[in-house]
Amino acid sequence: MDFLNKTFAQLRDLFRSMTVGARITAGLLLVVVVVSVVYLFRSSRGGPEVDLMHGLPVPASQLPAMEAAFDKAGLREYEVRGTQIRVPRGQQPKYMAALADAKVLPPNFGSALREAINGGNVFENTKTKDQRVKFALQDELALIIGSMPGIESACVFFDSETKLGLNREKIATASVVVTPLGDNRLDDDGAAKCRHLVSSAIVGLKPESVTVTDTKGRTFHGGFGGGSAADNEYLAVKRKYEQSLKRQILDALCYIPNVAVEPSVILDPQRMQRSRTEKVEPKPVAIRESDTSSSRSNQGAAPAGRPGFESQQPNRGVTLAATGGGARQEDEDSKSEKVYRPSVEIVEKETPGLIPKRVTVSVGIPSSYFEKIWRELNPAKEGEEPKTPDKAALEAIRQEETTKIQKYVANILPPVEGTADAADLVAVTTFQDIKQPKAPETPATSQAISWLAQYWPTLGTLGLALFGLVMLRSMVRSVPPPPTGAPSLTVVRADDSSVDTAGESEPAREKPAAKRLRRFQGSGKSLRDEVADIVKEDPDVAANILKSWIGHVG
Repeated sequence: MDFLNKTFAQLRDLFRSMTVGARITAGLLLVVVVVSVVYLFRSSRGGPEVDLMHGLPVPASQLPAMEAAFDKAGLREYEVRGTQIRVPRGQQPKYMAALADAKVLPPNFGSALREAINGGNVFENTKTKDQRVKFALQDELALIIGSMPGIESACVFFDSETKLGLNREKIATASVVVTPLGDNRLDDDGAAKCRHLVSSAIVGLKPESVTVTDTKGRTFHGGFGGGSAADNEYLAVKRKYEQSLKRQILDALCYIPNVAVEPSVILDPQRMQRSRTEKVEPKPVAIRESDTSSSRSNQGAAPAGRPGFESQQPNRGVTLAATGGGARQEDEDSKSEKVYRPSVEIVEKETPGLIPKRVTVSVGIPSSYFEKIWRELNPAKEGEEPKTPDKAALEAIRQEETTKIQKYVANILPPVEGTADAADLVAVTTFQDIKQPKAPETPATSQAISWLAQYWPTLGTLGLALFGLVMLRSMVRSVPPPPTGAPSLTVVRADDSSVDTAGESEPAREKPAAKRLRRFQGSGKSLRDEVADIVKEDPDVAANILKSWIGHVG
């Protein structure tokens, strides 16, 4: 607070010391500085320099509805630049609120389906709900297709029905209408993407049942022969082979500036090849061998007792038979068996289909490349002008380099049956490279004029503010020195001696003036502090000075 009080006191003393005209001029300059700063701040905030959608491109079909919403809300400080809407900084919420009130905000993915599912009531029948979800799905698909690169807007329509009968087959068809961005045209790959997107989102819909129509006049039908590489396996594989070869050849010929390479691949249309070969050998091979052996022995019965009823009666003595065994017989059999079959060698071979059957490459070399080679071989001596090659020398270099390029590229090509020399499949041609004229550079004066035309209000305001600050500073610093003819004061000391200030030297009289000047310049002590210091140092001298001043005033 002491610093603020000192500063305010210095400004107050400065303002009191100024004349009436200087006070008016200082006040006007201060007003100009304040107004200039306020205008500069508002002009920097008021320009339409902010993208309302934060980089999201706005389709041209939605701009009329958005502009109508802005006009209805009284918001007219916007600017349409291409696919962007630029609004003043800090006013984005107002413009977004206007779009939300008019319900023309750019929809997000899933918002239409979410509203369709959450809408309706408990008394709504199933058919009505299905129709609402169907239309919401069409809007979602159109929104997704419209966000693809090169497409401005799209519309999707689909329908399905179930045939009557035992099979009850469901049939579904769809139509996609696409509006490309600017002068672009929808190509085969773009139509294939739209077709597969719609067929994947709708149950039972086949890609060949989706028709894509370009508003520029072309229609892409589904099914065989649709013309899309994504729908034809042969075309897809052919394009992959050609792209891979082109990339390899361009990498190999990267030392040639502006070289052009275009390969052409013909595939074997067979998808898969399987072969089996059987070769019979003259010597048979044993596939089974077995040995079998068996032994058998027989022995006759010994003599028994008396047969009949009597010998079986009880309490009869046992009649012992005479000792001696019966006859004994042993037999042994063995058998060996071998099974032979002819020796057969079986070779099965499986070859994948769609392999390159013939590959040709066209290579274009600019004529300036051969001229550079000639100049490298025949450099000009120092101080001499560059030589000009003749046609015969250039032709010799061209033939030599062409042969080298053919052999170099032939090593990259896949092996092809029926071709003795792969270099014959490489055709090298020479074209005259035409130098494109350089775009005229914008002169610095035009750029400066354009920049000044755009930012002259800001520059003028800054210049005016700086001029006011400089004038105010010069007025603060230009404090008038004290008059040289000021009346002398007699200082009465405590010992009744007097000192005449008029007799003091010039530096002694200028010293207090310098102190006052430093005080008005914002440095040094104030008058109050200086008087207080004098009173502290010598109260008697201070009292005599005050008496002398009062006497002169009286």
